[in-house]
Order: sequence, then C-alpha cells, then structure tokens
Amino acid sequence: MLAPYPSSSIEVRREAWLTAIQETHMTPNNFVFEAVTLCWKIFKLRLRNLIGPLFYVDLTRLTNDKEVARVKAWTIAIDAQLAGGDVFVNKKRLWLTLLASNTLPDTPMRLMLKALHIRVLLLEFGNIGLNKWYIFQDLATTISRWKWNKARLLQQPHAHKKGHQEDELPSHLLTLLEQECDDVLVDSISQRASNLAWNLPVVHKFGDAKNCMRDTIDDFIFTDTAIRSPLDAVASWYSSRILQQALTESLKSEENSSVSVSDQKFIGDSINLATSISPIGSRAQIRALVARAVLVEEKRGNSIAEVLRTIDPLEEKMAGRNKVAIPSSITKITALAGLPDTQMSLLCAKAIARLQYFTPPSTPQTAH
Repeated sequence: MLAPYPSSSIEVRREAWLTAIQETHMTPNNFVFEAVTLCWKIFKLRLRNLIGPLFYVDLTRLTNDKEVARVKAWTIAIDAQLAGGDVFVNKKRLWLTLLASNTLPDTPMRLMLKALHIRVLLLEFGNIGLNKWYIFQDLATTISRWKWNKARLLQQPHAHKKGHQEDELPSHLLTLLEQECDDVLVDSISQRASNLAWNLPVVHKFGDAKNCMRDTIDDFIFTDTAIRSPLDAVASWYSSRILQQALTESLKSEENSSVSVSDQKFIGDSINLATSISPIGSRAQIRALVARAVLVEEKRGNSIAEVLRTIDPLEEKMAGRNKVAIPSSITKITALAGLPDTQMSLLCAKAIARLQYFTPPSTPQTAH
C-alpha cells in the first residue's frame, strides 16, 4: 500500500470515508457480512426500480431529512472510496457502492463518477479473454459511454440556468464532459484510476517506467493539493495526455525545419484544451501554461504572466497603508519542487520573449 505523503489529502479522504460509512451502515471487512449486504442491496435496488422511488420511500418510511442525509453520505462515501479512502477496498465493496450510486438522484457529476466507477470495477476482469473476445472490457466501455452521454444530456438544461447550482460542474470538469468518453477513459487512465482506488502506486501494472513516462500521465496525484476528487485526477491525467500529443507534434515540426499553419493551430488548440481541462492550480495546469508560453508565439508575454500568477505563493497589493495578501491557488515551492523542467522551461520562455522584443542589430558585434 502506498504511504501517504505529508502534503497529501489521502488522510482526509479516509476520514471522509469512515465518517460516511457510519451513516450508510457499511459492513466491516468480513466476507459473510459483505456477501449478505451485497444481496440485500441488490434486492432493495430491484424493489426500488420496480415500485418507483416515491413508493419506495413511503414503504420504508424514510423522512425527507433522512433521505437527504442518506444521499449526502453515499455521495461522500463513493467519492472518497474512488479516491483511495477505503483502506479495505475490494471488489464486493466496490459493487456495494456502485449499487448504492444507482439509488441516488442523477446529476452530471454523479453520472461521470459512475462511468469511472464502472471502468475501475470491471478493469480487473478486462484482461480475461474468451476466444479473443474481451467481454468485460467491452461491457465496461459500453456502459461508461452510456453514462457519460447521459451526463451530457443532463448538463444541457443546467447550462441555461442562472446563478449557482448545488450540483454545478466546475469549469474544468465541464470541459472534460464535452470530450468523448472513449477518449478520456482510455485504458492507461482507467488503470491509474483503479490504482488510485486500490491504494496502489499510480504506475502499478505499467511495466517499464520509461514507457509509462512516454504516456505523460501526471503521476503526482498523491502530492498535488489541487486534486480533490477522482474526477480531478482523471482531468489531470487527460490534460497531461493531450499536452504530450502537442509536444510530440512540435518535435516533429522541428525535424521538418518548418511549422505549417495547421500544425501551429493543432499545437495551440491542444495546449489550450489541456489548460482548460486541468484542475485550477494543479501541476498539470502549470505544465500546460508553461508549454503555451514556450510554444505559442501569440501573446507570449500574457502567457508568462499567467504562469507567474499561478505559481506565485503570495501577491501583495497596497491599499493605502494596508497590505492585502491574496493567496494563489498553489504555492511556488510546491509547484516547482517536483517539476524541475517547469522552471527551466519558464526561463526559456522569458528568454524567447526578450529576444523577440528587442530587434537584432543590423551589424551584430562578435561575442568574445
């Protein structure tokens, strides 16, 4: 089991899990109890679907307050479990939380989380091939795609509502939802999400570490304080994947000694997408912002300024004699300590901007 880092929120997730299961009456880590509870949950779910949620609430005599508390407790429990909060996680406990998620009201975020939940649960069976037909893998992909598209349809009416909604998606998850499920929940990202839920190193089951790094998935989830949910982790991994494609395309253009307009547009669009999908203040976002400052010539000065605003630990503004401290989304030490390439790339972006700002002399002097 991966030991939590000092700056990690894994302990917070475990506390959230332990608090939530007291309300949901989850059984202890015992095979008999878990099997009985699983059968009982399946029975109640079928009964609820048969007679409808309203009649089910009347039959079980659940008050409105109890129902609200139940929904909130299960929401916290599912989110915490997929984020590694369940120390005794196993397949039966994942089945229990997946069944419980079907008793909660549908929201775009819950449907996105359910798509991820299905991929994590069925991933263990995905490599079991029957005559080269990977039934569990295909089933997980189909159901996840269905839940993802359902979240899209449910999000459309919310987009026209004014004011803050309780189940409103953050901007980066809203952009993530606009992408295709098959592009987001690819095997490499699903495996990392499974490792996160099972409290394993993020690179578990990837074999060669070099091949893992070529996939450019952000493996700093446990130390990144901007990652607050499993969906944030998926957004960070997918952002890093898009950024890697842009970097690869830029290297190909360098080999051809010329960058076409279409290549420039692809690189710029990919970096902008990686920036908008990554959680605010995360290392994935900082990496994408620095890449934009280096590779995108348009408004390079503004890109550099945005990077500095993101990684600056504290910005002080003078208001008369009073100093107003404005904390940023992530500290500079945290941002740059684990990403030495980021600081070097930022210096390169500044150098490029200065060279472009000052026109070269018509008769350059020889440098000694």
